Amino acid sequence: MFKRNYDHLPKDTYFGMYKEATRGNPNYFLTYGNGKSAARIQDHLRPNGAHRWHNYMKTPKEIKLEEAVILHYTYAKFSDLTSRRDRCGCKPTKEDVKRCFMLDFDRSKM
Repeated sequence: MFKRNYDHLPKDTYFGMYKEATRGNPNYFLTYGNGKSAARIQDHLRPNGAHRWHNYMKTPKEIKLEEAVILHYTYAKFSDLTSRRDRCGCKPTKEDVKRCFMLDFDRSKM
């Protein structure tokens, strides 16, 4: 089970970059790089809001690891990426792709 990790990126940084990156385009897709929280599945574990965990029988032990990595794939299929491009209205030019995608990885696929 995965949840957003509050400690990864401050809101002011995210939203500050979001405004700059979207450049007023309401269809802009901004993938996220905000880390994940993980929990070992166990009896009585449940989500506690959108980003935390709770266990009815005991207090969950939280461990923060800088070197831990959870792979997350933004696009399961190439058509997921192209549909995002199409919603943004990107033409196959570097300028348009830069306007519609923030990450170099995503831009390189266009």
